[in-house]
Amino acid sequence: VVFAAGGALANQVHKWNHAASRAPWLVRGLWATGVLQRPAHHAGHHGGGKNTHYCVLTPFMNPLLDRTRFWRGLERVLVNLERGRWLLHELDPTFVVVNVAGFQVYYLRDHEVVWSARAVVGQQYRATPIFRSTMTYLVFNPTWTVPPSILEHDILPEQRRDRSTLARKQLEVIDASGATVPESEIDWSTATPQTFPYLLRQRPGAANAMGRVKFMFPNAHSVYLHDTPSRDLFERSRRAASSGCIRIENPLDLAALLLEGQSEWDRAAIDRVVES
Repeated sequence: VVFAAGGALANQVHKWNHAASRAPWLVRGLWATGVLQRPAHHAGHHGGGKNTHYCVLTPFMNPLLDRTRFWRGLERVLVNLERGRWLLHELDPTFVVVNVAGFQVYYLRDHEVVWSARAVVGQQYRATPIFRSTMTYLVFNPTWTVPPSILEHDILPEQRRDRSTLARKQLEVIDASGATVPESEIDWSTATPQTFPYLLRQRPGAANAMGRVKFMFPNAHSVYLHDTPSRDLFERSRRAASSGCIRIENPLDLAALLLEGQSEWDRAAIDRVVES
C-alpha cells in the first residue's frame, strides 16, 4: 500500500503500510469510508500484481497530514473496523444493534432498518462494553436488583450519608432466603460490598430504574436494554449517562415489534400489562 505522504511522516506511513499489507480488508473499509482513495493508474501495476492495493489520502485529509490527531483518528477507524470484523460477521437478517458512539439503537429485519430510537449509554468511567448476544425474553414492569458496581460506588456511600436513601429510591433489602430485612437492622456505617450479605431490589413502577420494560440477553457484563424514568436525558446531544446498560427511547414500540406474530401480545395487550 502506498500512502501519498513523505518527509517527517515516513515512519508513520511505514507503520500503516505494514498494518494494511497484513489486513487488506482494513484498506477496503477505509475506501468505503472515503478516508482513502485508490488511484486507477496504480491498480495492478508496479509489480504488485492484482492483489496489491495502492491508496492515497483523499484531498480533504491533506491539511491534516502533519497533525498527530489525523493518525489518532485513523487508528480509531482501524480499531473500530477490527471490532466490526469480530462482532458483525455472520449476522442474522433480523437483529437489534446499538451504536454506542452515536447514542442510537436500531432494529433491522432482513437487513433493513424498521425502527430506531435515541439511546443513553455508559459514562466514560462506566463505559458500555462492546459485545454481541442473543435476546431471549422481555420483562414488563420489572424489578431492579442493584448490581455490585452500583452498590459499591453509589448506594452504600449514599446510604451512609443519608439513611433515607433506600426508602427514597424504593429499595428493599433481601436476604438469601428471599425474605425482606428491615433496613434498621443493618449497621450501614460498616457495610461494604465484600461484607454485605444482602441484595437490594427496587419494586416495579414508574420510578423503577428499568422503567416499564427490559430486554434480556445473557452476557457476562450484566448489561441490558431497558426503559428509563429519566426521559429528559434523551434531549441531550451527548447521551453518555448510564452505568453501562443501554436506556432506550420508546421501548414499548420495540417490544411490540419484537412480539409481532404472537396474538396474545399485540400493542393493546402490552399497554394493559404495563398499566396493571
